[in-house]
Amino acid sequence: MMKGRPRVPTGGSTKGTTVVNGDYGLRMWDHHRRISAQQLKVAVDTIKQRLRGQRYRLYKRVNCSVGVFSSGSLMRMGKGKGSFDHWATRVAVNQIVFELRGAIHEQVARDAFRLAGNKLPGQWEFVKKGEPPVVEYGYHFYLALATSSGIGIKMALIVDKHRPRSLENLTYHHELSDRLRSLAQSGDFPHLLVYGPSGAGKKTRIVATLKELYGPGVEKIKIDARVFQTSSNRKLEFNIVASVYHLEITPSDVGNYDRVVVQDLLKEVAQTQQVDQSARQRFKVVVINEADHLTRDAQAALRRTMEKYSPNLRLILLANSTANIIAPIRSRTLLVRVAAPTREEICDVLAASAEKEGWPVVKGLHQRIADESGRNLRKALLMYEAVHAQNEKVTDTTPIPPPDWEALIGQIAREIMAEHTPARILQVRAKLYDLLTHCIPATTILKTLTFKLIPLIDDALKADLVKWSAFYEHRIKTGTKVIFHLEAFVAKFMRIFEMYLMSMDM
Repeated sequence: MMKGRPRVPTGGSTKGTTVVNGDYGLRMWDHHRRISAQQLKVAVDTIKQRLRGQRYRLYKRVNCSVGVFSSGSLMRMGKGKGSFDHWATRVAVNQIVFELRGAIHEQVARDAFRLAGNKLPGQWEFVKKGEPPVVEYGYHFYLALATSSGIGIKMALIVDKHRPRSLENLTYHHELSDRLRSLAQSGDFPHLLVYGPSGAGKKTRIVATLKELYGPGVEKIKIDARVFQTSSNRKLEFNIVASVYHLEITPSDVGNYDRVVVQDLLKEVAQTQQVDQSARQRFKVVVINEADHLTRDAQAALRRTMEKYSPNLRLILLANSTANIIAPIRSRTLLVRVAAPTREEICDVLAASAEKEGWPVVKGLHQRIADESGRNLRKALLMYEAVHAQNEKVTDTTPIPPPDWEALIGQIAREIMAEHTPARILQVRAKLYDLLTHCIPATTILKTLTFKLIPLIDDALKADLVKWSAFYEHRIKTGTKVIFHLEAFVAKFMRIFEMYLMSMDM
C-alpha cells in the first residue's frame, strides 16, 4: 500500500465500538486514520510506565497488518519504485484500540489512557464496560468543533451546508471581503497573517480567497498521510489536506516536532514548480492552522522559508492572536484581522439558515443563541441545529442544551464555592480528569472555570481570581502535567475564598 489517504470503512457499523474483554477502553472519536506500529508501541509503553507496579492486563484490539511503502516519486532516480517503510493499522471512527482489566482505580486508568492518547494522532475518549455502542459521529463531536479551527467535515450539518463558498456570498465584513478580492486579483499576492477569535469566519474567508485566486479547483481536496523523520530517527505521521493549488497543515499537532514538519514540507513544496500550466498563479499556497501554537524554533524556520522561497510559495497563517507570533514573521506578512460577528449579524445568519431549512424564524431564540454563543458563529449554528434536533416545536423559551463539558465545569465551580476541603479537591480532580480524557484543552477548562466563578464571587475577589488564572495558564503552557496546575488553581482559589470569608467574620 502506498502512502496516502487510508481507506477505512466509516458506515453505520457498531462493531468494535464497545469494551469487550476489559473494564475500560480507549476509543477514537474524531475521524478514521492510519496509525503506525511505532506509534502504537509508544502508546503501550506509556500505559505500562503509568501503571508500573499495578496488577492489570492490557488488550490491544488492532493489528498492524498494513504495509506502508515510500512513494516512487520520493525515491532518488535509479533507486527503484519505492521501498517498504513501516507497518500500520487502519482505525475507524469510534473503534476501541486498547482495553484494560485489573484491580485499578478508574481515575488511574483514565490518566493512563489520557497519556497514551496524547502519543497517538487524533482525538480519543475514555469508555467503560457496559456503555452502549456508537455509530459514526456524535452530537458532542460537532460541538467540540465549535472551539477549534480544524478542517470542515462535509456532512449534513447546516454549518457546512450553508457555508459561503465565495467572497460574494459572505454576509458580514464586506469591506474585508473587498480587500481580499483586490489582493487575489492583483499580480502580487502577499503572505498573510489572518487572526481573530474562533468562529469569526477566518477559514471561510481564506477558502473563498483561494477560490478567487485559483478557481473552483481548490475545493477538490484530499487527505494525505506523510511520514517525517526527526534527528533522533523518530518517525512522525502527519496528515495534510491538499489540492492541486494549495496545502493545509496543522504543525502543532506533532507538538515540539513541528519544526521538522515546517522545514521539510515547506522546503519540498517551495522547490516544486506549478505543474498546471493553465493555473492563474505560478505559486502554491500553504495554509497553516493554529500558527500561534507553533514553537519558537518552528517560527524561526518559517521565517527563513518565507525569505528564501517566496517566488514559488505563499503562506497564509491562521491564528487567534498575534501575541505568540514572533516579530520577524509579523513584519513579513500582511496582517488581516477578522473580528467576531455582532449579535445582530449572528441573528441574521440564523434567520437565513432557518429559511433554507424550512424552520420557523423565532427571533427571541436567535437572540438567546447569539448571547450564549459568545459571538462564535460556528458554535451558534451548532447550538441552533441542536435545538431543532431535540425539539419538535421551537419557541422563544425553548431551552438551549449546553455542551456536556461546559455543564460539568459549571458543576465544578458550584462545588468549589460550596466546600473548601481536601476531600472536595479530590472530587474536583476526578471531574478534571474526566474533562482531560475527553480531549477538552486544559486552557479551555481553566478559562471556562474562571468565567463560571466570576458571577459567584464578590467584586473584591475578582481581580485576584483573574490574576491567579493567568498565572496558572502560563504554568500550563510551560509545563507538561496539566492536571497539577489545574488542581493548584482550584486549591489556590479555595484558600483565597476561605481567607476572605474569615476576614468578613472578624
